[in-house]
Amino acid sequence: MSALAIAVRAGVVFCVALACLFGAGRLDDALAVFDFQADANADLTFNARNYPEIEGLAGWTSVLEDARLWMPEEATYRLVDGAAGHPARIFPSPRTYLVVLLMPRREAWAKSAKWIFCYLCTSSTLGTEYKVLSRSGHGLLFARRRS
Repeated sequence: MSALAIAVRAGVVFCVALACLFGAGRLDDALAVFDFQADANADLTFNARNYPEIEGLAGWTSVLEDARLWMPEEATYRLVDGAAGHPARIFPSPRTYLVVLLMPRREAWAKSAKWIFCYLCTSSTLGTEYKVLSRSGHGLLFARRRS
């Protein structure tokens, strides 16, 4: 074996050893990222872990948990905009979030749906036809038709 081949092999071994030492020295920093995330999750409540807040829709977590507990699994619900009473035009993310969270319940466009989520509503917006079961305090109501 030539001196050049020995020098190349020694150089490779040296580089690998150096990389291992450097990696071992930085391992603590790499694991700290996961430890921080674990601590952050440990500080959350059950509802906060299962129903993360959606930006711009404060207070949805308690309303969604109430809805999941009140509505039977075969139920249909409507999502309406309280300002005009038409189907809500809120951005698609919360609508998808509701569909996934409330499965196997499903959204219906028919006004005959017994359950309703009213966005930007007050109790007076819904009138006496609905009994409000939960409210976010930020414009979201969950209600059931009285009849």
